[in-house]
Amino acid sequence: MWELIERFGLKAIIGLIIVGAGVWLITHLIAKEDKEVSILGIAKYTKKENKPQPPQLQSKGPEEKEISLTGCITSPPSGSQTARWFQVEGTIHGQHRHLWLIERVGQLYWPKKPKLKPQNGRWAGEVNEGGCPQGGRFEILLVDVSNKVDRRFCEWFGNGYHTEHYPGLHSEEIGDANILDFREYQLIME
Repeated sequence: MWELIERFGLKAIIGLIIVGAGVWLITHLIAKEDKEVSILGIAKYTKKENKPQPPQLQSKGPEEKEISLTGCITSPPSGSQTARWFQVEGTIHGQHRHLWLIERVGQLYWPKKPKLKPQNGRWAGEVNEGGCPQGGRFEILLVDVSNKVDRRFCEWFGNGYHTEHYPGLHSEEIGDANILDFREYQLIME
């Protein structure tokens, strides 16, 4: 190491390190998730998605037991532009209670009807974005809920049908929801 410093000088070595770090940063930023990143064949690794997590709403009541359950939204991919009506698809593995899609805008939640009915580990549901989220951005969450929350969602839809008003729910109203996955979307504004 000292021989390199004596031969090329400290400034040249520091410059080379900065250039190398810059090349790595640019390569990392433009690489797609789950793809191998290679910097001049020296360093190789697989880039993994580091998506932000929504607030945790996983508080199980005393009657609830731990559930080995995984679910994923497979389509449309996060960041997609969507119309007001669009289909969401995904997978589910394990024993679920009641599966729902829920829209999240800010701190408010809107269940999406109908409740999901998986078959052979796959599910599909529809989303109707009836409002005007700020900047057109919103999230769709795949959630597993208890009987109590499932009944609350059904009552909420019934009240909305009769009043033609569907106010957003607060997190305490869906407090035991087990968030399995979520995706962010951008509404195509008309």
